[in-house]
Amino acid sequence: MSRFDALLCIALAIHFAQTIDAFSTPFVGSGRPALSQLQFKPAICLGSTPLGDRLAGHRRGSIRATATAPSVVIEANPESDTQSLKTVAEFFVAAFFQDYKAEATLSREQLKRLGGEQFADMRQRYGGYVPLPSAMLVARTGEEIVGCAGLEIALVSQNNKLMPKTRANIEAGYTARPLLANLAVSPNFRRQGLARQLCIAGEDTVRSWGYTELLLLVESANEPALRLYKSLGYSEVWRDDTATASKAVPYAGTVALQKVQVCNIAMRKDLTKKPGLFGMFGF
Repeated sequence: MSRFDALLCIALAIHFAQTIDAFSTPFVGSGRPALSQLQFKPAICLGSTPLGDRLAGHRRGSIRATATAPSVVIEANPESDTQSLKTVAEFFVAAFFQDYKAEATLSREQLKRLGGEQFADMRQRYGGYVPLPSAMLVARTGEEIVGCAGLEIALVSQNNKLMPKTRANIEAGYTARPLLANLAVSPNFRRQGLARQLCIAGEDTVRSWGYTELLLLVESANEPALRLYKSLGYSEVWRDDTATASKAVPYAGTVALQKVQVCNIAMRKDLTKKPGLFGMFGF
């Protein structure tokens, strides 16, 4: 038996055990529990393994040695730890905004301002300020942040608009649906399966809240993210052609932050569907 065959057998055994565990807990209601039925508890801590990294390496045509593949742990940031959340916000701006969203290099002052704005948004959504479940998943190797992903319960109107999570809107009866957002991975850890692991950890988190679906929003121009989400089983449910986003663009010899119109694609995954036999390998 080759080394990869042995790894494949071990991974399948782990996969089946995780699948049985994930689907052994009954879900509340029909997939969208009433707000009064939700249990407000922190997400469980999750982790990746060197084996997962090695299998990801095999899909690219080479197997990384365990000794050179640092272990990455994914866990929920404590809601009360605002300093850590601020660090996550700064990481997100550097890893996502500066990389994907920018046509020019932002100054240190601009990055600092964006980091402050991102922190304020994350604290509102994932800092326990709203009486709805939320979690900021953070991937670390040692003390270094290498990835993040936010989970929250969003309020969705009948015309598919995300509504502010004010007390009035919570009591107004808008549909409460779990949403994945703010996913980013360090450039040094891309193409190693970490974004996929963050998505799977997010799915496990919302299952623990009693939900059987997960939504996400992605810009239509973000083709790498679209390919990832489709490979994980997400499909388009609606589009918003009126959305806007900030973008760094060259302006008069400097760099300016400009609001531009974008198309946001909402995608959904049914979490009750059992993964295919080779789904974890991307076959």
